[in-house]
Amino acid sequence: MKLVQINLQPHFGGGEVYTAFLCRALSQLGVPTRLLVHPRAGFWDRLGLPADTGRIAVPDPSELPWHLPTGPVWLLSHGPLPASLRGAAPQTLRTAIAHMPVQGRDPAAFADHDRIYAVSCWVRDGLKAAGLPAWNEPLYGVADLGARTSEGLIRRTSRYDWDRRKGRDRLLGWFEPLVEMLRSHPAFERRPSLTLGIVSRLTPIKQFPLLFSHLAPALARHPQVNLEIFGSGG
Repeated sequence: MKLVQINLQPHFGGGEVYTAFLCRALSQLGVPTRLLVHPRAGFWDRLGLPADTGRIAVPDPSELPWHLPTGPVWLLSHGPLPASLRGAAPQTLRTAIAHMPVQGRDPAAFADHDRIYAVSCWVRDGLKAAGLPAWNEPLYGVADLGARTSEGLIRRTSRYDWDRRKGRDRLLGWFEPLVEMLRSHPAFERRPSLTLGIVSRLTPIKQFPLLFSHLAPALARHPQVNLEIFGSGG
């Protein structure tokens, strides 16, 4: 059975870290990956993909079936499988990794999947409550923990991640770059002692209030520990 991973995100985030991790892990097990990606996603070259990961840019999701190999295929999508792959041949195993919870969303996006892998217990519980075939074990602890070489200074940029589907965000997104020109953009400097980092988009689904209900008391007991947050939000 040949493995095809699908990740059509044009921007880099946690799901792309998972994708690269899986390509490397599967390669170590002797399983090559055919990776179908967005043509504007220019970050894949910097993620250390193994030599047996063949990357194909697909400009239109309707063209995805054209790039599937012959014979039995294991489809592994990051997010719900695109509609063009839902009605795949009987020899196709249709799976997905759910990086986002279905709570508050339409769970029908994950219909017609043989198996769904959740990245947390909360995501898994939402899938199961919707009657979807979620794998019982969440994929905790499988992100890439390898060292990274610096590509230069990290500078403060906009704190906002505009949702261009919303009229208010589109309007503010047009004006905000003008305001950013008047703001300082200092370089990040690591403070003395132990520093912890959170790299994440700042959105309600990340459950930051719950996270800090556990973190804040511990940080208060250890004033020598610093916490830095890198991310933007709505």
